[in-house]
Formats: sequence, C-alpha cells, structure tokens
Amino acid sequence: MASKPSWRSITVVVDPQQKAHPALQKAAALAARCGAGLTLLNTFVLPQPMADVARISARELVSAALRDRRRQLEKLAAGLRRRKLKVKCVVEWDYPQSEAVVRHVLATRPDLLVAETAHHGRFARWILSNTDWELIRTCPCPLWLVRGGRLPAKPQLLVAVDPAHGQAVHTRLDARLLQAAGQIVDCIGGTIGIVHVDDPQASQIDAVERLGKRHGIAPARRYVVPGEITRVLPALVAQTGADILLMGAVSRSRLGQPFIGTTAERLIDRVECDVFVVKPVGFRSPVLRRRPRVPA
Repeated sequence: MASKPSWRSITVVVDPQQKAHPALQKAAALAARCGAGLTLLNTFVLPQPMADVARISARELVSAALRDRRRQLEKLAAGLRRRKLKVKCVVEWDYPQSEAVVRHVLATRPDLLVAETAHHGRFARWILSNTDWELIRTCPCPLWLVRGGRLPAKPQLLVAVDPAHGQAVHTRLDARLLQAAGQIVDCIGGTIGIVHVDDPQASQIDAVERLGKRHGIAPARRYVVPGEITRVLPALVAQTGADILLMGAVSRSRLGQPFIGTTAERLIDRVECDVFVVKPVGFRSPVLRRRPRVPA
C-alpha cells in the first residue's frame, strides 16, 4: 500500500486510578513508532457534596480533585517522557464522559483517539447507553477502542469494506479505512486483510478483488463471506487471528432520526480484538462544544 502521512497527535483516555492501562500502553507504543505527540486525557465529575460535611464548596472539591488527578497522570507521563515521548496531561471536570472526551477532541483536533473498552453485559447492551457506544456515534476523529494486552509486534488487521455498494460515501469510507490501516502498518508493521459481508456473487467478488489489487492486499487476505455481519464477522476475526478490526460508522436513519455506527456498536461486544472506527467524510459531531460550569 502507498505510504500515508503519519499521525502527529494522539489523545488517549486514561483513568489514573486504575491499575492497568492497556489503552495507554498501545497509544504510547504507536506514538513512539510514528513520532506523534501524546495527550493523556482524564475527565470526571464529582457529585454535589453531601450536606457539606467538610464545610468546603463544590468548587474547592473540584479543584482538589483536579490537582490530585493531574498528579496521578503526571506520574504515568514521567515514565513515558523517560522514553523520549512528547507527553502532556489534561484533566477536565466535565460530564457525561463521552461528551467530555468529544469536546476535548473538537477543541484540540487530534489525529487519533484511543480509549479502553470492555465487554458489556446483556442489560447494558440493550437497556443502557455507555461511553464506548457514544464515542462510536459522536467522536469525529478515528477512534481506536482497545482490549487488554500489549500491541503485537506485527498485528493482523482486518478491514470491513463495502466496495460493491456503489454510493460515493461508501467508496470514500473504504478509502479512509484502508488509509488508516496503512498508517498502522507504516508505523508498527503488520498485515492487512479486507472483508466484505454479502452473498459471494461474481459482482461482489470482483469488487473486492479490484479493491484488493488497488491497495496491494494479498489475494489470500481478500474475503467475501455470506451471512449476518454480527455473526460472521466475529467468526472471521477468530479464524484469521485478527488483532484489530477496522470498520466504518455510517449514517443510518430510523423514524427520521440520524444514527451513527449501529453495526460497530453491535460488534464491539462480539469480537475479542481491538476495534478501530472511522467516520465518513463530512461527519459533524452532535456534541456541543460548551462545557458545563464548575459548581460554586
């Protein structure tokens, strides 16, 4: 594949109170390989002080928490700076968390956002919203949702494409996905495969073959598989040993309302690998840029 401009700015969402930081590990490894600046971001909100037990204002509580969390982030950053990484720490009082993160992205325009994800129970999947899903829907920049574990030396990338659709939005989105995959391989190495989930008719196979040839994808790594995407794609991820699944979040509509990333949301709890989500060209986040005020 043709070389692409590397990422210059990477933001990673970090909870400094956790013991393990898989998202930070992978973001730091990527930043080190491609020479990107790294921002450690923590957002939080404190509940209103109960009965003002400590006789201090909410603003003082927030200020103390900001100092404490920044101190914790700086401890993590110190080790990264010893590895010659360019690191800065940002702690913000803001809510809800997904909107807080997106507000930071809108203000700073990083090339990539990295965040940790975990499997969610059935109740959370069907009843509740969660930060992962909201970031898939609203984050304007490429989003890398990380499972546990270290970054493999040569990761296997699987890119979900739709070359037979015929609409310009899908064509451009396929190009952006393959560009992101190329950036990862340029930085850290690895191999790229492409998959189109549809009936393996001649037209579908030809479209995937043409796309694969155009981007230098090995013939053995070009897949057209039939079935329902949330069933067959996790099976292919397991079969190929993919470390990162790259997919687009395309606008949908239901009852006149815009929906983003429905398939990605449904897949996030069905695959064991990292998920890398890219928005279509022209996507505009619905998140407001204005932050809530710190209480007095």
